[in-house]
Amino acid sequence: MRSQLEGRIVAIADVFDALHHVRPYKLAWTTEKSVGEIQEQSGRHFDPRVVEAFLDVVPEILTINRREHANRLLDPNGRLPHDHYRQIDEATNSDSTLR
Repeated sequence: MRSQLEGRIVAIADVFDALHHVRPYKLAWTTEKSVGEIQEQSGRHFDPRVVEAFLDVVPEILTINRREHANRLLDPNGRLPHDHYRQIDEATNSDSTLR
């Protein structure tokens, strides 16, 4: 019985991850759209009790996602690699020569 519950939890986590992140074949959905799709599928594709538990922890999931994303960007010294500064400068039309 426990493995069935774990499977239901993983199903929601997998769909949220797939919707919320970029894939080679699609752009990332917004958090609101991703969560909305999971809510819409409650009782159809997902166990409603697991959806309710998921909704309770969405803020924590987003905090972990942001932390993990930031950690992947940093070099071993805790700084952004040089090419990321260039990308930020291009996006903001600023100059990082003082960095």
